[in-house]
Amino acid sequence: MRSVSFIPVEADLIAAYRLHFRTSLKWKRSVWSYALGGLVFALIGTLFTEWDSAGAIMVGATLGFLFWSFVLACILAVNYILIPPRSRRAFRQMKTLQSQTDINWSPERIQLQSAQGSSDLDWRDLVRITHGRDVILLFQSDYLFNFIPKRALSDEQATDLAKSAAARRT
Repeated sequence: MRSVSFIPVEADLIAAYRLHFRTSLKWKRSVWSYALGGLVFALIGTLFTEWDSAGAIMVGATLGFLFWSFVLACILAVNYILIPPRSRRAFRQMKTLQSQTDINWSPERIQLQSAQGSSDLDWRDLVRITHGRDVILLFQSDYLFNFIPKRALSDEQATDLAKSAAARRT
């Protein structure tokens, strides 16, 4: 069994939430909802045009789609900008993040333990594993994840963890 220990800091949680945000933008469900929103606003845009020419209808649809794109970009930008203050607040509130976390893994499982509790997961229990520049996310569901700061791992440990997870999950 391989192991590593770390005490999370605010920067780790910020990195984890940023990585979660960026990866969630690429989920099929997210992409489909963005496309559906664009279609709905394109249809709404056509309602504000005169139906006497195809060109006018296309202009209305394009303007509706562009409006949706602008609104969506604003919503996503605000949410991304708010990640650090939200993360700092969550870090202060969640006492489980303020103590040492011990992680043990093998080719079959990963165990996470802190003073507040423990998890013992088969690699196959994880729906996704995402590697970022500063953190690794272990997703138990789309919105429930554990994180491991890369600063706590040597390059060999990070490679071994990734190989163990990949081998068991395929």
